[in-house]
Amino acid sequence: MKKIYLAPFLLFYAQITFAQAALSPLTLEQAVQKALQNHIGIKILGNNVRIAQNNVTKANAGFLPNVNAVASETPSLSYTHQEFSNGNTINRITAGNNLNLGVQMNWTLYDGRRMEATYDRLKEMATLGELNVKIRTEQVIAEVLKSYYNVLKNKDLYVALKLQTDLYEARLNLATIREEVGKGNHLDVLQAQTDLQTQKILILKQQQLIEPAWIILKQAMNVAQEDRFDTVDSLQNIDNQEIAISKEMVFKNNRAFALNQLQTGILMLSKKETEALLKPRVNFNAGYNFGRTDNQAGLILLNQNNGLSAGVSAIYPLYDGGNIKRQVENINLEIESNKLIIKQLENDLWANVQWMQNSYQNAVAISKGESEIQTLAKQSLEIAMERYKLGRTTILELKQLQKLYEDSLVRTIIARYDAKFAAIELMRLSGQLLR
Repeated sequence: MKKIYLAPFLLFYAQITFAQAALSPLTLEQAVQKALQNHIGIKILGNNVRIAQNNVTKANAGFLPNVNAVASETPSLSYTHQEFSNGNTINRITAGNNLNLGVQMNWTLYDGRRMEATYDRLKEMATLGELNVKIRTEQVIAEVLKSYYNVLKNKDLYVALKLQTDLYEARLNLATIREEVGKGNHLDVLQAQTDLQTQKILILKQQQLIEPAWIILKQAMNVAQEDRFDTVDSLQNIDNQEIAISKEMVFKNNRAFALNQLQTGILMLSKKETEALLKPRVNFNAGYNFGRTDNQAGLILLNQNNGLSAGVSAIYPLYDGGNIKRQVENINLEIESNKLIIKQLENDLWANVQWMQNSYQNAVAISKGESEIQTLAKQSLEIAMERYKLGRTTILELKQLQKLYEDSLVRTIIARYDAKFAAIELMRLSGQLLR
């Protein structure tokens, strides 16, 4: 008679992994690293950050003067006809040249503090770009983690179903032997054969789910679909830890919330810039000019001058048709809308955190409970197998206990995945996913 042995889950998983040793091993950390290195969106956002940082200069805000060199030269060629009182007449072609060289400076001394507001806005825009990079990085990490754990889930489910095949084959073997010795009936054999074949079909269906899970993971990692990897872990080996998250922590560290607050601040600085257009503007102007005019005819054959000039000019806007007032009013409306968005985001964010906390706690509790059921179901199944050998139980009872054990394996794996999914979201929402 064939000896029944319930192989440990991890031993079978190790055998599957060894059989796929030709594939490149891929840890969770390596998957995240590859994704961050290859993600085009993060690189584009990084370039945008550098552009914004390059724009944070005093000159770009208008603090520094503009200095320009100017030069012009105008040659001329003309026909000259002159008649004098003594009767003499001159007819000739004459050439002339007009040369001007200079340096001009224009410096805004006061513009209603618009320059200060512009400089602060440029710095905030650079910070906004950095926040966008961090938010996208968090999203990529979360996508990779979920995709990686989804691969583990589907592989673990496949291993769990494969593990049950030995039990179905053992049950078929026992039913066949009992029929041969006259202690069983052919119906038990047919039932065992049907259950074994059904299990093989389930294994094939589960195997078909593994490749799509890999496709999603490789897409999140932004690597070629032709690259072949194999995970080196199992959800069975990953413990779920308690996650403590406070409301203060969420609103302090959530980057999407910080992004909207920063956008409100930028709008307020834009409002200051616009309001400054209603205030006087004082400019300082200075320059140096050199001019020379050459003529071959006329009373003045050479005219040359050079010198410095300096002055102050002031501009005070009196009337612009209400355009600036309209722009300020529109910015105020944008600020009000952004504050409403922040208020809604605050409610939605905390609701999502509570939802994920509840989902995480439930999944952890279900996982622990299912693990206990799994242990009890395994013991009950071993006892039932021995009882079936002795003819003290029916194949229906054995099938029910086997199904209970199989379902507990599947539910445990799914609960562990659900706990990981909720944990990832909690870490992202509380800003702990990216340190």
